[in-house]
Amino acid sequence: MKSINKKVIGIAVAAAGILAAAFLLLWPAQENKETEEIIQQVAHVSDPVQETQEKEAEASEDTPEEEELSVEFKALKKMNPDIVAWIEVDGTDISYPVLQSSPDEPEDYYLKHDVNKAENKYGAIYMQKRNARDFTDFMTVIYGHNMRDGSMFRQLHNFRDDMFLQNHKKIVIHLPKEKKEYEIISVQITTAENILDTYDDFTDPDIAEAYWHRIVGKSDPGHLLVLSTCCGEDNKRLLVTAIEK
Repeated sequence: MKSINKKVIGIAVAAAGILAAAFLLLWPAQENKETEEIIQQVAHVSDPVQETQEKEAEASEDTPEEEELSVEFKALKKMNPDIVAWIEVDGTDISYPVLQSSPDEPEDYYLKHDVNKAENKYGAIYMQKRNARDFTDFMTVIYGHNMRDGSMFRQLHNFRDDMFLQNHKKIVIHLPKEKKEYEIISVQITTAENILDTYDDFTDPDIAEAYWHRIVGKSDPGHLLVLSTCCGEDNKRLLVTAIEK
């Protein structure tokens, strides 16, 4: 009887160990999912007055317009004042707040912290403090992890397919008081070096102009947006470059 009890206890302990291991494997993904749900809920907080006005406007129009994301920055700022923008990428599920760390935090703070400032290996979609929050720099770079579950910037790899790129070129950046639209013009695998470090943040106008002419062509330099993520190869990154329209 004692030997049977020992076997039963052993099986129970083993089962508990398996369940615990499974929980530890699933917990980060569940945590990431819950964070995304919170973000999406806060982003779409409805305003009764605005809702009524929108319905009246829709009723007076003959043809319906494309539905547009309504970003409630007041609610987002209450969640975290480091939220500076919201990004949407056409043809993907990429729709996230963009964060920029405060002066007392490291530049890449959100590499390993989520939108709630909790330590999280998934991090958040973010831009470094060297870039202006209003996206007026020659080049603004936004970073995000290449997640196996398809979240964050994983779907940027879809743009490595030429056909997909031809059909989906639009990136929208929502700011508290305006909206900026960009068109994707380049998708490339490069070294893991920070592109802003490589070109000294494009502080030299001649360097910026030369880069513009190489990437865009012979026209007056404007504003570039670069989305950067890992590509599964050592010391390599995927860069999706877009031009402001």
